[in-house]
Amino acid sequence: MVFCYLFEVKSIQQYLFSSGKLKYVVSASERLDRLINTHCGSTLQQVLENANLSSDLCEEIEQTESSIHFLRCKGGAFYAFSLSQAPLETLRSAWTITVAQMFPSLSFTDALVSHNSLDKALDLGHESLAQSRQAPQIKLPLASAISARNARTGKQAIMPSPLDKKSRYAVDSDDALDIDTDLHRQAYTQFNLAAGGALQNKFTPIDCDTELKYELSFDTFTRRDLALVHIDGNGLGILLMALKDALTKKTAGMASEQEKNTLFQQAFRAFSDALCQATEEAAQAAVESVLDQLQAKYPNKAIALRPIVLGGDDVTLFIDAEFALPFAQTFCREFEKSSEAALQELTQQHPSLPSKLTASGGIVYHKVNHPFMQTHHLVEALCTHAKSLTKLAIGNQSDKAGPAALSLYRISNASQQNLESLLEQNLSVQLKDGSELTLGQNSYFVDADNALPSTCSRSFERLQEVVQLSTVAKGGSESRVPVSMAKWRQMMTHIMADDIDEANRIYHRALHLSKNSTQPLETALDKLTPEGWQRENWYWCKGNQKVCMINDLLMLDHFNTPDSAQEQAHG
Repeated sequence: MVFCYLFEVKSIQQYLFSSGKLKYVVSASERLDRLINTHCGSTLQQVLENANLSSDLCEEIEQTESSIHFLRCKGGAFYAFSLSQAPLETLRSAWTITVAQMFPSLSFTDALVSHNSLDKALDLGHESLAQSRQAPQIKLPLASAISARNARTGKQAIMPSPLDKKSRYAVDSDDALDIDTDLHRQAYTQFNLAAGGALQNKFTPIDCDTELKYELSFDTFTRRDLALVHIDGNGLGILLMALKDALTKKTAGMASEQEKNTLFQQAFRAFSDALCQATEEAAQAAVESVLDQLQAKYPNKAIALRPIVLGGDDVTLFIDAEFALPFAQTFCREFEKSSEAALQELTQQHPSLPSKLTASGGIVYHKVNHPFMQTHHLVEALCTHAKSLTKLAIGNQSDKAGPAALSLYRISNASQQNLESLLEQNLSVQLKDGSELTLGQNSYFVDADNALPSTCSRSFERLQEVVQLSTVAKGGSESRVPVSMAKWRQMMTHIMADDIDEANRIYHRALHLSKNSTQPLETALDKLTPEGWQRENWYWCKGNQKVCMINDLLMLDHFNTPDSAQEQAHG
């Protein structure tokens, strides 16, 4: 009999951003990063040691009746198995009370199951986790109706910890703390997070010759635009199912259940480690790609980048808006390369597995003082929006992860609306002829090489061609470009005022004045035309629907780095 214990943290982003202050978000992310890890200093390892449990979390051990073996232990989740129930029950009791004490309002699910084989036990465990996710949970500590409340979070206010003797907070003040924020404050001081942290060090390139200091407060920004980036891996479930099927076939002829269990455990543990390695390498490469420009813009200061999450195949961070898209594009490209290298040994052992993984994500542009709680749910929705484009690109090829895609949105005011409502409200215009004009597509492929021909028109490379053709070189004349960015902005203004006829007039007037330089723009717009749609002027028509890229064009131009814009203008 094999016993399995599965544990997963729920709603990590919501928990991280609940405090509403950046330094507490930083502290919360650092604390969660230390919660589940293969490092000997992780909270999980300390619980195992204090409970006198033997495990292979940090080093390999022989499989015995009472030993615990981990298949996954990264990214806010771990899966473990043992040949007896007692050690896992001990781990479950010690672990859940530890998490409840360290992170009182953090939601999590867990399951303890058993079966004759490890693969079937894992299936039962995942089913039990899925059921647990849907079950309502009581959050502790409970607060009575007459309790004082924290103004930011609405949770019960408490007296500050004695460890924070210099605290100016009191339980009856407007800035009173809740218990989670108080724990974050303690960790902020004890871990000396103002100087550095384990999580942010994972983002620092290995060959970086200087110690990077990441931003703790965005009030010092020279530019008031900020971006929240969230990227998630594609096809992880596909690869895990393929790995499970391959292992099931490989172990079909084995007589020893222990040998089967060992093979399953080693393969899944190798995959978990390879995935984390690929994510860290991609994050470091992405930081390196924008580091020189960040340091040039913020000389002798902390760089305008703040890591929030780096675990499993997820990455979340704040960054100066100018560098958000280049960072995200580099991460997606490097994640694909790094995952192929990290999974090479595993794919050689199991040729039926996909050779690599890809990642898609979302970018929310907003002002520095915009409330964090209004953006984290939106960036996750944008990530899902990008993944839908990824799935569209592979069609019915369910054995592929799909190409990397990114979805962008610029928010100017606080709103609790979901993404669909925001897009409909801000990017859809009803025209006088009864048709509807959508002002942007929002999501584009990072690289369209692997996309289906029917979808490859939506790539940043092709959109960037239009930006380049519309950018006036410094000291140059607008007549040298077919339609300048200033003209596109004028067109956008008239469209929003329900005057598409004037927008068309501006467009055709600009083409007429540019004389013989219109063909490159016409060609670029043709490349961007979706399959099955007819291009008319600067937009595409299909029945009663009209779609254009003017909002995407303006957003891409607005958040271009100065060096990038200059390079584009000079070809």
